[in-house]
Amino acid sequence: MEMLDRRNITVLCAEDNQANLLLLQEIISGAGYRFIGCTNGQECVDKAATLHADIIFLDIQMPVMNGFDTCRVLRREPMTRDVPIVFLTNRRAPDDVRAGLGAGGTDFMVKPVGRDQLLARIVKWVGRRPS
Repeated sequence: MEMLDRRNITVLCAEDNQANLLLLQEIISGAGYRFIGCTNGQECVDKAATLHADIIFLDIQMPVMNGFDTCRVLRREPMTRDVPIVFLTNRRAPDDVRAGLGAGGTDFMVKPVGRDQLLARIVKWVGRRPS
């Protein structure tokens, strides 16, 4: 049984493809979570510094700062050091998975991702965070 109060969960998504970002917003907001979107890694780092995200989804290929570099920066910051970071990308090569986890990622998902699969990851990782 899910014990999360979705209204108090903030999901930060960094995705440079506007159609994908809107789809993520529709799924995540539609499930009752607070959705914050951004279109590049630097914007993600800037928003994460102030908004207390409970989970972060990162694309790998983004302008300004890619997902791997974004993850490394987030892991150095006290506010985001322990936040679950899930790579959500079209890239599926074993080297990409290793690089994502090596950069500090918590999990790795390959697009396209279904609604139920995406929401299950939020429950899985946010539910494991220490309060």
